[in-house]
Amino acid sequence: MDQFMNSAQSTQGTPASTKFMENLKMIKGSDIVEPKQKPDKMAKKKGFMTPERKKKLRTLLRKKAAEELKKEQERKAEERLRVIAERCGSKANYEAADMDELKKICQNYFDKWYGLEGEMFFLQREVILRDL
Repeated sequence: MDQFMNSAQSTQGTPASTKFMENLKMIKGSDIVEPKQKPDKMAKKKGFMTPERKKKLRTLLRKKAAEELKKEQERKAEERLRVIAERCGSKANYEAADMDELKKICQNYFDKWYGLEGEMFFLQREVILRDL
């Protein structure tokens, strides 16, 4: 050890500790690890949510929201068509019908309208009586 210290002190222009570390490296090989420059590395390292990641996340969220909105609109449209078909019945094919079939179609529509008007009259009367 003394011999290393003497050789380290004998060189001019280099600090003794630096020369001593070099000599120890030669003896021990790669067992000595020099400390890394952590402050520089920490300064260069960015956070988890970089601006690029934030932008990508926002675009993905917008796409997902647009898909959900589209699905919801389709579901509502299907529900609307189902309710209309339930209340009004299916559309009659009057273009390919002859005169007798047209009379039957018109009679069915009239009967349905007449029944609904009667229901509406009684509902309105009930509301008026309840309000009094």
